[in-house]
Amino acid sequence: MVLSVGILPEPGTADLAGMLGLTLNAHGFLASAHPAAGVWACGTCLEPQSIPDSMASSRAVALEMAGRGA
Repeated sequence: MVLSVGILPEPGTADLAGMLGLTLNAHGFLASAHPAAGVWACGTCLEPQSIPDSMASSRAVALEMAGRGA
């Protein structure tokens, strides 16, 4: 059994999304990993994730930004 505390979006997420014209999901996290041209999101700004999942998400975005795909 694994227990973890709940993860909520950072309080400034909605403000940042508004400034950049990004969409939030029903839970207040960013709705897309590539929400706009030149903007990428990964890890727990998208949804609650474990550390390994956040690292994998970050790696996938870094590879996409480098033009190598995930």
